[in-house]
Amino acid sequence: MASKLSHKLIAGTMIVVSAVSAVLVQAPFTPAVVITLLMFVVALLYIVKKQYRVAIILLLINSLAILGLIYA
Repeated sequence: MASKLSHKLIAGTMIVVSAVSAVLVQAPFTPAVVITLLMFVVALLYIVKKQYRVAIILLLINSLAILGLIYA
């Protein structure tokens, strides 16, 4: 069974990937939009695992990225 440290490491990595893709989503021809949409799926998986803090952070970052893409 994975330790708490590995769960925190995975969650932190997902948050960093979301933040980077949120910045890159404004640039043309980047796969950041696909990564952002995949992070929504990851956030839903965290909701299923009942890790609500990580899920809320991921949903917030990715929602802002998509809104920035729509209104840019």
